[in-house]
Amino acid sequence: MTHVEDIELEKRRHKLDHDVRQLVNTYLRIVEWDVPESDERRTRKLIIGEIRAVLARIEMRV
Repeated sequence: MTHVEDIELEKRRHKLDHDVRQLVNTYLRIVEWDVPESDERRTRKLIIGEIRAVLARIEMRV
C-alpha cells in the first residue's frame, strides 16, 4: 500500500527536479561571474558535491 506522503511527493517530483536544477545553475552563474575562466563541467560537479554534502548533513538530523 502506498503512503499518502509518497503520493504527494510524486505529484511534486517534477517541481523538485526543476528547483534543484535551478539551484545548480544559480551557483554556476555566481562562480562564473567571480571566475570567468572556470571549467563549467568541473564547477557543476563541485556544486553538486556540495549539495550532496548538505543533504547528508540534513539527513543525519532526521
